[in-house]
Amino acid sequence: MLKPAMPMQILNAAEEREKTVIGLEAELARWRRDLEHEHSTRLAEAEATVRRLQVLTPVSHCPSHVFAVGQLPSVSVTRLVLLHHNR
Repeated sequence: MLKPAMPMQILNAAEEREKTVIGLEAELARWRRDLEHEHSTRLAEAEATVRRLQVLTPVSHCPSHVFAVGQLPSVSVTRLVLLHHNR
């Protein structure tokens, strides 16, 4: 049989776990927002780099597939920049 103090201890322990979970969920949401912001910033920088390279490099001197961003929707802009950089 449970002692009278036992239900309160169980309740207190459950409330503490709930507070911990809520705190971790808030931290995870902040982390996700930060990560999404970083991703969008890097993507914008990569797109700007591709546009600069398109302007600075005549298309006749570059393989057309490297700069055909609109024609390759499955290839990320960042990957295209890295591909061009590695050539």
